[in-house]
Amino acid sequence: PQVYLDGQKLNFDVPPIIDNDRTLVPLRAIFEAMGADVQWVDTTRTVKAKRGNTEVILQIGSLYPAVNGQVWALDVPAKIINDRTLAPLRFVGEAFGGQVGWDDSTRTVTITSAPLNARAVALTVNSGEVNLRSGPGVIHESLEMVGVGERLAILGEKDGWYQVSRSGLTGWIAGWVVDVAWEENEPAEEEPALEPEKPVIKPEPVKPEKPGDDVVWLSSVIDKKGLHIIMESGSELDSDSIEKSARIKYTFADKQIEGLYLLKKEFGGGYVNAEAKNQGEDLTIEITFPSDAEYKTSLSDDGKKATVTIFNYITSVERKTFAHTGERIIINTALPSFDYTSLLEDDTIYITLNDVMPGKVEKQYRYSSDLVSRIRFVSTDRGQSTQVTIDTDNLGKYVFAESGEKQAFTVLMVEKGDIKPREKNLVVLDPGHGGNDTGARGKEVDEKDVNLAIALKAGAILMKNGIHVEYTRKTDVTVGLEERALIANDFNAELFVSIHNNSDTARKGHGTETYYYAPLSMPELYMQIDER
Repeated sequence: PQVYLDGQKLNFDVPPIIDNDRTLVPLRAIFEAMGADVQWVDTTRTVKAKRGNTEVILQIGSLYPAVNGQVWALDVPAKIINDRTLAPLRFVGEAFGGQVGWDDSTRTVTITSAPLNARAVALTVNSGEVNLRSGPGVIHESLEMVGVGERLAILGEKDGWYQVSRSGLTGWIAGWVVDVAWEENEPAEEEPALEPEKPVIKPEPVKPEKPGDDVVWLSSVIDKKGLHIIMESGSELDSDSIEKSARIKYTFADKQIEGLYLLKKEFGGGYVNAEAKNQGEDLTIEITFPSDAEYKTSLSDDGKKATVTIFNYITSVERKTFAHTGERIIINTALPSFDYTSLLEDDTIYITLNDVMPGKVEKQYRYSSDLVSRIRFVSTDRGQSTQVTIDTDNLGKYVFAESGEKQAFTVLMVEKGDIKPREKNLVVLDPGHGGNDTGARGKEVDEKDVNLAIALKAGAILMKNGIHVEYTRKTDVTVGLEERALIANDFNAELFVSIHNNSDTARKGHGTETYYYAPLSMPELYMQIDER
């Protein structure tokens, strides 16, 4: 692949490679091209890089680098090839706040670096109602809820959390549920670090109920209809727009941007970006999005609000097998959180994905399996929704599931002969992580080892009391999440227990937390909701 940074092609003495469907690129060459200072610690085989106020620490072979102390998770680890460190493309491009793009037709990587001298001044909640907490972490109590679209001034930052002020109340909001507004500024002399409770940055004015007549406010909202990029002003927007493939550029006469000037949202394996620039007395806002996305533009509020809506759509369809005759159909979407309805008639499953467009998937897929013969995709509701029809034979049972990010909708099916009676005296213990997945890491201890030790000890106690025990793993091996689910379904045990040990930056946290399924059909468990 070719790599371009801020429009300039980069040349490497060791070229990028593909490893397990992930692109690895030369880390030092790209970091230094961004203006970062890069150091190699030979004793620990660790890369340390610093750009502005951002520090990156990456150990060779580890899946868990740190950015300003915040742990990131990688799909594949960094490697040494011909004395050069190669690391996953998306991490290298985004660690210092940049944006990464990929053109499959030309096999070209584009990286746009973030401004070096920039500071976070305000945030906008982008996902439902979120907690305003008393400290930087989920262990701190919730003070109140903050609604989607609400904009707050940033006072400080710690461990991926932002300190904000809301109606006189100071609290903390997680960085992964907000869009952050950055403001470029001149380099300043380094000042002593302040306590997190004290304002680090002078508060920016919170967006008024009615924006000024000569300014435009930029924001975004994700709902079940799609991703909305919103541009609003206190007076009618006089604009010219140029629409090209995957790009819209607005020019607003006699307007200036106020507040947020840069938006970046993950969307369908790529990004939706919105960048505002003051150019003399006018303002331009350029919006880019993946080439296979569909959108519409609209005006509302007497012409004072312009909105670009990028619709949710199906990005890909996968078929996988499990157990002996089980089938999984995985429907990947650009955005999470959509509603669906389903119906079973004879051996045919009908699913309607509301407000999800078919995208560029095929109209039908045929399979030569004993369980699933065909899948069809039909646009409904004036093209805004999709009906999925799955033709099966000898269907015994089916269930729906969503991934943790809710962007993978899965239909799991088994034949009638694979339905086993529940084994009442069987408990399956699942030690979390394992093998190359260490889980949380402490001083000379990995979570995977603690989980396994607890599981083996608990299993010995159960067996001593006459309980039949099985494990998802009994040694330090890698077991994927999908494999664990298949093992659980295959055993059909009375109880499946997954064991983890969580970590946090606050050392005072202790105790246990238990998550369990309590349907109305099992009143003994359901009644324990209030007790717990």
